[in-house]
Amino acid sequence: MIIAIQGGMAVGKTTALKIIEKVYPKIAISFEDISPVVDKINKHQLDNNKLDDYCEIQQLFIQHERDRYELVRDNEIVLMDYGAEEIAFYTQYFPKVAGYSWTLPSNLLLEVNRLKECFADYIIFLDADETVLYQRQKNDFNRRRHFFKWYTYHLLPAKKHYLDTFSNVIHINTNHLNAEEVAEKIIDIIRKLTL
Repeated sequence: MIIAIQGGMAVGKTTALKIIEKVYPKIAISFEDISPVVDKINKHQLDNNKLDDYCEIQQLFIQHERDRYELVRDNEIVLMDYGAEEIAFYTQYFPKVAGYSWTLPSNLLLEVNRLKECFADYIIFLDADETVLYQRQKNDFNRRRHFFKWYTYHLLPAKKHYLDTFSNVIHINTNHLNAEEVAEKIIDIIRKLTL
């Protein structure tokens, strides 16, 4: 069973997964690590504000996500930090949210459609009010979040709407929960799903 842990930046996805990794070592955790893709983007000087470059960038992300899925798919229980749904969403919705009137080429949309093979069995969406996200982001000194504000105001609402079309999404409001409590709620959900 694969469960994608979704939510906005600074909601506590990675922190909760690190806690689960320590306490429940039998659960396979796949952390988001896009550095290999970013290195290729920088090496080839690709610009996501140009349609051709954007398509090439998203092809890299799609392949990266397929590879990540292949590494963990045979485990009994897997928690994915984000997951394939994130890449499918971003590929299709970023241009519109960013104000571009691009028509994405059919080969890219075909790859997005093929990516559905890697979608999670369940999605746990960690949610928090914007003020809570901003406070958490302010207190997080380990990450650069150069487009946090834009993401939170523009992309996150679109992502919530997109994920609301899925029938396998379980929401956790994290406004008044610390990281350990979020991790425990995720574990409670896993227990219910595996009974």
